Amino acid sequence: HFGACLVILAMALELYDQGSAAWAALVYGLGPALTFSARIISTDVPLLFFWALALLAYVKLLAKLDWRWAVTFGVACGLGILAKYAMVYFFLGALCAACFDRDARALLKRRQIWAAMAICGLCVLPNVFWNVSNDFATLRHTGDNITGGGLHLKFVAPLEFIAAQFAVAGPLIFATFLYILVSAGSRIGRNNGLMMAFAIPPLAIVLALSFFRNANANWAAPAIPSMTILVVAWWLRNTWKGWIGVALAIGLAVQAMLLVSDAFADRI
Repeated sequence: HFGACLVILAMALELYDQGSAAWAALVYGLGPALTFSARIISTDVPLLFFWALALLAYVKLLAKLDWRWAVTFGVACGLGILAKYAMVYFFLGALCAACFDRDARALLKRRQIWAAMAICGLCVLPNVFWNVSNDFATLRHTGDNITGGGLHLKFVAPLEFIAAQFAVAGPLIFATFLYILVSAGSRIGRNNGLMMAFAIPPLAIVLALSFFRNANANWAAPAIPSMTILVVAWWLRNTWKGWIGVALAIGLAVQAMLLVSDAFADRI
């Protein structure tokens, strides 16, 4: 998680300014879900690190084609998929970005990005080989996670999933993200739009799935890095700086509560 904070610092610095970068890294590091996640062994941790690293490399490639960032992008995507298959949401984010951004569309035609995809494929190849040799065990497990006990139309589960995102991303972060999503429209700006493009696909896909089965709150976790950068930059630009202090205070309170619960965990 600390590594992801450093990557988010670099990414926000590339897109915005020093203030936005520093505060985004702090707000991300003290997010309620990350504060909890730091205490458990979870595949979300390497997933979020490699997702953030891939997004940084992607942003760098948009600014200037560089083979070093292309290699970084390919390796980050490949290792992210090995951490958790949710990394494939990233490619949907890239397609969303290409829908509104000319540079993002042009990047899809460059040899650097296709070389990166080849590197990603090489990283994932051992996993593919293992699955072929073991009756696609991982894919069947993932399919079971999706279908559960069967797909049935639900109406409460989507509301539960949306409510859970206030805890996962942080109540102020997710509330502001929804506000930007509803109110900004076409006025959002290029850099904000890029961050939005990589936050929406995980949320939209898991929300759609929640209409048919209960969805775990962390299934859309890859949305958090770009969502946090977007929201913190928005707060600073629109003189909502006080919200940063409240968000950090919530994170510190959760941290303190978890420290106490850790100490008494064997007695609860």
